[in-house]
Amino acid sequence: MLDTKDPTVSWTRLASILQDFVAAWTDSDTPPDLRSFIPNDDPALASIAVPELIKVDMKHRLRVGNLQPLERYLHEFSNHMDPSDPPSDLIYEEYQLRKSAGENLNVDALYERFPQRAASLQRLLGFSTLGHSTSLADQLLLREFTVGESIDDFQLLTKLGSGAFAQVYLARQCSMQRLVALKISTQRSNEPETLAQLEHPSIIRVYDQRWVRDRKLWLLYMQFVPGGTLKEVIDALLRVPDHARDGSLLLRVVDAQLARVGLPPSSEHGSHRRLERAPWSEVVCRIGLQLASALEYAHRQGVLHRDIKPANVLLTSEGCPKLVDFNISFASELEGMNARTFFGGSLAYMSPEQLAAFDPESPVAPETLDRRSDLYSLAATLWELLYGQRPFSDDGLPGMRQQMLRELSARRQKTPLPPRSSRNRLESDLTAVLTRALQNNRDTRQEHGGEMARELWLCLEPKSRSLVELPSIGWRSLVQKYPLLSTVVVVLFPNALAGFCNYLYNRQLFVANGEAALRAFENVSIGLNIVYFTLGALLAKLVVGPIVENAKPTRTPKSDAEIIALRCRSLKLGNIAAIIGILLWLSSGLVFPLSIHWMVPEIRWQTYQQFLASMTICGLIAAAYPFYGLTFLTVRVFYPAMLKRVAGTEQDEEQLHQLERLLPTYLLTAAVVPLASMLMVVLLQIENRYVSLGLILSGLIGLGFLYAVQARVREDITALIKVVRPIEDSQNDSILKRSQ
Repeated sequence: MLDTKDPTVSWTRLASILQDFVAAWTDSDTPPDLRSFIPNDDPALASIAVPELIKVDMKHRLRVGNLQPLERYLHEFSNHMDPSDPPSDLIYEEYQLRKSAGENLNVDALYERFPQRAASLQRLLGFSTLGHSTSLADQLLLREFTVGESIDDFQLLTKLGSGAFAQVYLARQCSMQRLVALKISTQRSNEPETLAQLEHPSIIRVYDQRWVRDRKLWLLYMQFVPGGTLKEVIDALLRVPDHARDGSLLLRVVDAQLARVGLPPSSEHGSHRRLERAPWSEVVCRIGLQLASALEYAHRQGVLHRDIKPANVLLTSEGCPKLVDFNISFASELEGMNARTFFGGSLAYMSPEQLAAFDPESPVAPETLDRRSDLYSLAATLWELLYGQRPFSDDGLPGMRQQMLRELSARRQKTPLPPRSSRNRLESDLTAVLTRALQNNRDTRQEHGGEMARELWLCLEPKSRSLVELPSIGWRSLVQKYPLLSTVVVVLFPNALAGFCNYLYNRQLFVANGEAALRAFENVSIGLNIVYFTLGALLAKLVVGPIVENAKPTRTPKSDAEIIALRCRSLKLGNIAAIIGILLWLSSGLVFPLSIHWMVPEIRWQTYQQFLASMTICGLIAAAYPFYGLTFLTVRVFYPAMLKRVAGTEQDEEQLHQLERLLPTYLLTAAVVPLASMLMVVLLQIENRYVSLGLILSGLIGLGFLYAVQARVREDITALIKVVRPIEDSQNDSILKRSQ
């Protein structure tokens, strides 16, 4: 079985096997016995080594004029390969070798020889150019270099690491007198051209690439980042129990890497103390936030990474992550057929669709991969960083490559389960974000890096997250399900209560004016209340309904621009309801006495004075209380529901600030109610002082209630402003707050 837990071990052995076989051919023109180089003790390794050994053998037999047909190899090594279904890259390699030798080959004849591989061969031949070899041995001729040695413009200082096809050194670029990370390989990379487009604090800066003709080496030199990689962090994580994992673990790994290259420890940096105390889930979340933001930036430039894994995330001396190795093009996806990625560990972090693109028999084409595949790989990396193990098991994989790909893809059909229960809320929220990104169906994942970065940032801001993530049960879910009914109740209830109190108070006034006046009062009250409350309900449906209905879970999809416009209008609903309410009450304050006077002209004008005063107080109630009630529903339900669908804008932030500035105005309006009631008692010499006293007392209680509601609404607005701001600004605010 392939050692996927430590792919470097298998890779080192494969490299040794191929190098020994190349040496055996170099030492003699007599063909060496290929069978003696097969690692029969490791079937998984043998299944990958045999095709690579055959490629080397074919190349050298062509050199001595003794190239054998591929069918002979297939028959001889039938216990390692199916003769009726050989690897596509092996067929392709023979075709390229014969073409390079000048043979006049017909592609259709190739398809006839291997009809079951026709589709995958078409893909390979379509993506590759003549002379391109899939043989790993051609890429293994890179010797070890000596510290102190000079190559071109670079003096090697320290070896930083080595990968499958390159070695990386800390080097001094003599002409520029600067330290660089120098990647030496025998293959040209397209990384400089790719990264020339990118300038982001979480993406490694690549300076340039050189071809050393006399030594046949490609030199890629880039920004030197001294803190190691996330792979070293994960290795250290496995040696620490769960309860002892925190930010100090990351700093210890970084310090060890800094000491290795002779740099001072991270404790000299200002961020050290904050990071050292941070829980491990917060460390992982912040790393993920920065990397997701980097991917959002790269994707906007039209660049996909396609190989995100712990070894490709470098750490600065402050412990900040930087993405490296943006060097895999669409065509090189098919290099998976030559075993390269089987040993780099990349397969463990690939999305199901990317695994399918590696399988020549799959209809999934590499160009169909999109940014969601990168986000899947990032989530797999963060999952391993959080829990110390990958989201999907690598145990018991079959040895054959295509079988391995299909088995890995099959294991991704299920939702990953965390290895243990979450230790805190942040870890639980973070796991939920990663679980969504690791869904087999990419349509259910986050659509872009910005969305994933926003979700990760919300994990660090529980107040903001609680607003945006509407629950499936509870009062907020009911309001979201019945938004118009909820709005009508919130707006009409304080109006109805004010109307009832107003009726009781004014009825006493008209009792004193005789039976005819009381009868007129009763009739007008019934008629006008029906008219005005019906009119208020219709206005609520016409003005408020089209906005709040978009908060429903079953809403009709709209364009981004429409959603932004609707949710910004939703922030004005409280003000609209208040204006409509006070206008209706003031107009009724005129229509009501005129109607009664027309019916009973002899009523005293003092009665109308008290009546108008009470209607004014009710109008103030109709302005303040519906404003706060509807605003509370808006910031708690309607606005977050629409914000969930489209990211915030500058327009959102401005509207939220405007709403915040309105809050004191309506609180002052509510404060006028008990004050106006006291003035009415004193100036108008109200006889029914118990009713007046009740109005004053209820006004004071209501004022205290609205003051508490205003505090909650203000907190909610502050939390929402953080959500709608650009992620970089929100992140900086959070960091500043935590460092104080």
